[in-house]
Amino acid sequence: MKLAYIDLCGFRGYRKPIRIDFADGFTIIDGRNGVGKSTIFDAVEFALTGSLSKYNDAKASGETVADYIWWTGKGPTPTDRYVDVGFRDGDELIRVRRTQFGKPDSAMLLQLTKQLCDLDFAPEEPLAQLCSTSVIRDEHIAGLSLDLKETERYALLRDGLGANDADAWIARGLRLTTAAKQRSHNRK
Repeated sequence: MKLAYIDLCGFRGYRKPIRIDFADGFTIIDGRNGVGKSTIFDAVEFALTGSLSKYNDAKASGETVADYIWWTGKGPTPTDRYVDVGFRDGDELIRVRRTQFGKPDSAMLLQLTKQLCDLDFAPEEPLAQLCSTSVIRDEHIAGLSLDLKETERYALLRDGLGANDADAWIARGLRLTTAAKQRSHNRK
């Protein structure tokens, strides 16, 4: 499955509609700072999860980043604010669309989740983890090179690799081992 396109309007710094089609091989997105390159990746994450994890804790003056997901800049406010992301799997196109006041089709989102993740082994929030492990943002790379404590660097790297639910898997493994031992003991 490949990212086919991103179509958005009134999302973050993009007031006017814009559509970016991705090539079958690879696509290079280049530009100076502040022109919206990161917003393209934000749009994919927002379409899949309904949030932007890089801003989870950001707050100022009683506002959160959620107050700035949709266009608030100068110029007329777009009448239709949306993020529409398409994924191609062979000849099949799967679309996920979020609007300012609406949620995506839950059946379509589940279909996409099943195609992107093995639900038998998926973490609790598979699309959120997929976003955090598939797009390595520059702020994560910079965080690894700064003067962080060892535990903080480990946590940042663990989150970047998607191993942030390791404790849950270890606990699950211990429960399975205990249950297997108990069954084996009861058969004797």
